[in-house]
Amino acid sequence: MDETKIRMEILKNITTSEYNMTEDQFTKLIDALKPLFCSNLPEWSYEHATSFTLQLLTTIGRYRLVYVPVQ
Repeated sequence: MDETKIRMEILKNITTSEYNMTEDQFTKLIDALKPLFCSNLPEWSYEHATSFTLQLLTTIGRYRLVYVPVQ
C-alpha cells in the first residue's frame, strides 16, 4: 500500500469510529461528496496550461521573462 492509501484508511477509521458510522455509510457519504468537490476543478488543456505558465512567470517579479536574476 502506498502512503496515500494508508492515510485514507486512517481517515476512514477515525471518521467511522468518531461518528459511529458503518463502512457502508462512510462509502455513501464519500460518494455523495465527490461530485461536489470535483466538479469545480479547472479543465486543463494545452492552452490553459500555457496561459497559466505565462501568467505565473510574468507575475513573480524577481525574474524577467528570460532567466536573468535581478540584482
